[in-house]
Amino acid sequence: VLVLVGFGFKVSAVPFHTWAPDTYEGAPTPVTAFLAVASKAAGFVALIQLVFVGFLGRSDVIEPLMWVLAALSMTVGNLIALRQTNVLRLLAYSGIAQAGFMLAPFAVMGTNATEAITAVVSYLLIYAGMNLGAFAVVIAVSRKTRSGEISSMGGLFGYAPGLAVAMTLCLASLAGIPPLGGWFAKFVVFRALTAADTTAGYVLAIVVALNSVIAFYYYGLVLKAMWFSPAPDGDTTPIRVPVSLLSALSLTVAATVGATLAGMFLLMRSLIGVPTRNGWRIPFGGVTGFVKESFTNPTEVWRYLRSEGRLHYLWQMAAPFGFVFLLAPEVAVVSGLVLLANIVSTFWYQFHIGYHYSLVAVPALARSEE
Repeated sequence: VLVLVGFGFKVSAVPFHTWAPDTYEGAPTPVTAFLAVASKAAGFVALIQLVFVGFLGRSDVIEPLMWVLAALSMTVGNLIALRQTNVLRLLAYSGIAQAGFMLAPFAVMGTNATEAITAVVSYLLIYAGMNLGAFAVVIAVSRKTRSGEISSMGGLFGYAPGLAVAMTLCLASLAGIPPLGGWFAKFVVFRALTAADTTAGYVLAIVVALNSVIAFYYYGLVLKAMWFSPAPDGDTTPIRVPVSLLSALSLTVAATVGATLAGMFLLMRSLIGVPTRNGWRIPFGGVTGFVKESFTNPTEVWRYLRSEGRLHYLWQMAAPFGFVFLLAPEVAVVSGLVLLANIVSTFWYQFHIGYHYSLVAVPALARSEE
């Protein structure tokens, strides 16, 4: 227990988090970014080795402890972040809440070890990209404004639209807005908790969903300032971003976008894709056939969705939206429409890939063999 508590301090889990906000605000921003990502990542790597290797078989001790740490970190971090006016302190409490999301799969490590490890590693990788991207934008803006207040981000889209779009992408991903990588990370955590099929797992999944809703608000404060508030003192001088910082920002944004695409691809493969030896097979003859079969032969479509856990995946995707809709209907509607559009576009893309493969690639391969 004491060893786990020590690493809880390193990953800034509640109640061992009190060092993080003041350190984030007082240290130079590049150092803060290092502490927020690299130091936290090292802590979670060590936790994975301890929990799944060193303390294997002691889930009776680890699971209750991790359950409490995860629930407290998510809730306390998000609630205190609501009151912050400084971007760095907001990101500090956001990091505490994100640590809670990453600790949640440890609470089911005894009953669902494979899913738990996958969830932690996936979340950690996606978190690194989107959080570093947010800090890169803060560094670039603070070089001009000499301030870390949220108000200093006012009017950013007017004089630095590229930075505003990059910050929007990173913050929306941190908030878990579909179909961005951060949403996929939270979905993987939610799936790991519900797949354990325990009361503790289901309750913690509800806590995850509720805290995802809370996070929408304080990330939205920064987005509102960037897109709708005026620039401080009317200063709209363009920001000159150094090449090194621009490179780092480009890499982190690319990582966030890549995580989004990879997440949607994996979800589509689980939901509708049928991998075969010769490529992807589109069920029921593609999009048109799938829709047609849904009306003419709904029993067969229902049987297909129930096979290989596809219906369970749909339920896991819909459940968080249910909690969001109860507390913030407009957010749920917008997020749901964005997710639906992404699912349709991905389905259509897979259909064209299968169509191209069957009509172009296969005949060309046959001719080459002849």
